[in-house]
Amino acid sequence: MKSYCFNFILFFQLLYLQVSGQSLMFISASPGETLVLKYNYTPSVASWFVPGFDKTKPRSVNLTDMYGQLKKWNIRKYSDNAFISNFTHTNRLQIVGNNVSREFFLKITNVTTDDAGLYRCEIIIENMGEPDHVANSFIVQLKYIANLSITYDPPKPIYEGYPLRLCCLTNNHLSNETVRWYSEKQGLQKPQKNSKKTCLPFVNVNRNDSVVYICKADHEGQTVTRTSL
Repeated sequence: MKSYCFNFILFFQLLYLQVSGQSLMFISASPGETLVLKYNYTPSVASWFVPGFDKTKPRSVNLTDMYGQLKKWNIRKYSDNAFISNFTHTNRLQIVGNNVSREFFLKITNVTTDDAGLYRCEIIIENMGEPDHVANSFIVQLKYIANLSITYDPPKPIYEGYPLRLCCLTNNHLSNETVRWYSEKQGLQKPQKNSKKTCLPFVNVNRNDSVVYICKADHEGQTVTRTSL
């Protein structure tokens, strides 16, 4: 019985150390912002991984997003300390900080939708001659901004008894973006993924169609609306 209890406590401590060596932070940024991703350690080695897919060394990490959904994130190596790997878009990525203090922070300038994803810093710390491994993860999401425009075909004024197409258009070029109409009379349209335009056709407009129509654009849990009267 004593041996059983000792083994259980030892297993619990190892599991706790493994979990405590990792952290996850969610960052919501606006397009054009500058971000600096930091850690609070004095590492011997700090390796940064950024969103992307490396055909020669593919790597992915399973983590929950800010909505609690488990996702697979593809990442590729960007740097070891101040040494930057062969990378295609280094003009907006930069290692910054005080090298003497072992600060190798990742700076992202002029954030765009292409920068959304998982950033991971894997750190080695010398502790009494033994290396400790720590991983700091940052999930960056861009704040969803959509400029919705509503058109009428034929243009206003609208005459009863005539056909009409009420259309809504988004200016974005985002994957998995949906645009759809909602009204109390017709309910919510079925989502049309990767479609920048959605329309409501009326064969013969009548006064019963005079309700509020709302155009809804959704992207990764964020919503923008515009109302047509």
